[in-house]
Amino acid sequence: MNKPNRHPSELTDVEIESCIDGSSDVGMIRTILEDDDIITKDGLVDEDEFGSAFAFNIEGFISEPEDSPEWEEVNQVNLDWGKSIAENINDLICE
Repeated sequence: MNKPNRHPSELTDVEIESCIDGSSDVGMIRTILEDDDIITKDGLVDEDEFGSAFAFNIEGFISEPEDSPEWEEVNQVNLDWGKSIAENINDLICE
């Protein structure tokens, strides 16, 4: 991965929305990006940390019983979605 040319906090709402690949709350994503563990010392978004925080923040939208196989499956999808968002943000800030 290249070195970032700007900090994730400098992204516009439209740019963040372009990283989501679906529908989510830009404000929530900005809040996650402010967490101390999310931005690496190199200025990139830690994809695993962001993915975990993203999945945690949307757990309340999972309609399956918590810790059931179905819940675990949906949570994994959300984790992967979060990692994808982080990857897209990293691509954007390194352009």
